[in-house]
Amino acid sequence: MNWLQKLLDENDMTRYRLSKITGIAESQLASIVNSDIKKEDVKYGHVVAIEEVFNGSVALQHKLIEDFKKANKTVKVMSWELGEGELPHAYKGLWLKVTTKDHGWLHVYYNNEKMNVEWY
Repeated sequence: MNWLQKLLDENDMTRYRLSKITGIAESQLASIVNSDIKKEDVKYGHVVAIEEVFNGSVALQHKLIEDFKKANKTVKVMSWELGEGELPHAYKGLWLKVTTKDHGWLHVYYNNEKMNVEWY
């Protein structure tokens, strides 16, 4: 089995969801799987982005905050940090505690099913 397909299966994730998180075109992800391209033959930046998603790393947190800013351009983010405790409907339970200028702080996360940025 292809290394990427194995990661997708183990984490119950579709190529579409991975594409939304990483910014890597779904067609490129499909090509990696369908052509059985070895990890060492994939662009280094793509491998790093893919592995960071499955490791829940800092890069995913940065992507989440950037996606939040894009989706909510009127809110000025003052600071953010990794949320404590697990949020059940958040992807891998990961959420950020985001302090804004006008709204105090918000829970910001990727919806586990749609991979959309949500907050409350």
